[in-house]
Amino acid sequence: MPVVATAQEYYTWVDAQGQIHNSPKPPSASSSSTAIDPSSGTSTQQTLRKGSAVVESLQVIPGTNIPISPILPTVPSPQSDDYVTEDEFHAQQQQYEDDNPAFYVWIDEQGIRRTQRYKKSAEVAAREAEKIEEEIAYDHLLAQPLRNVDSDGVACCQQYRSAFKHRLAAEERLVLSGFREQLLSVNGEEYYQAWYIQLESALATGRDVLVKLRNIQQAPVVLALNAQWQPLHLVAPIVTHAIAGTWATQPYQESRLLLDDPEIQFIIVFFPQTQADNASIDLRWIHGKTSD
Repeated sequence: MPVVATAQEYYTWVDAQGQIHNSPKPPSASSSSTAIDPSSGTSTQQTLRKGSAVVESLQVIPGTNIPISPILPTVPSPQSDDYVTEDEFHAQQQQYEDDNPAFYVWIDEQGIRRTQRYKKSAEVAAREAEKIEEEIAYDHLLAQPLRNVDSDGVACCQQYRSAFKHRLAAEERLVLSGFREQLLSVNGEEYYQAWYIQLESALATGRDVLVKLRNIQQAPVVLALNAQWQPLHLVAPIVTHAIAGTWATQPYQESRLLLDDPEIQFIIVFFPQTQADNASIDLRWIHGKTSD
């Protein structure tokens, strides 16, 4: 009696959670196989057919029904309606992200665990808007023809020479927190909290400074000085833009100064009203030594 060799066929599929599964295919009446004669003394060719198409063939060991190589089920060719267009794929992907939103987990300053949904489209749009704003805008232009301070009529600021301990170098950033230097008095009567900053002297004109302020109650005043600590420009107060905080950053105020006056060597940032001790300033050159 001839022995019929059979092999179970499987198909591979992926579920909605992205897990890969292998499931047996149901038997089909159209599938058939040829008999193997174990007494032939020679290797026998076995052929599996599905309709008129050859599914798989193999050699068997003479005198047995043991195949020389295992039967590997052939995965049927997918139908044309199994494929999706690129637009349909992105729509399905977007629907999946909407149904399964990503989120951040973070700990606030009180030690409370919080979650916040991650909106990729909103974050990308914010980055693009910030990039465009950086490319085309500045808030204040300090140029030589626009000097607005008569240094002969102001009793400032040589007495504060020793307060300029912090230097904004060409390719670095400068962060100052709190007010550790002496108070500033422009008219000899009122005194203000201030930051005293020395600028990189090797920089040419067109120096662009990005100023970020945190934990402040009002916009500060900027006083620009020459190498002799004489005032050249007074901006009272500077224009700032509120930048909302995220899961990773605190909110802050931002302003951009274009220091086009080549004689500016020092700046003083001060506040007419008292600020909190945790107020801070973050400065960096946008273009550095060379223009973009």
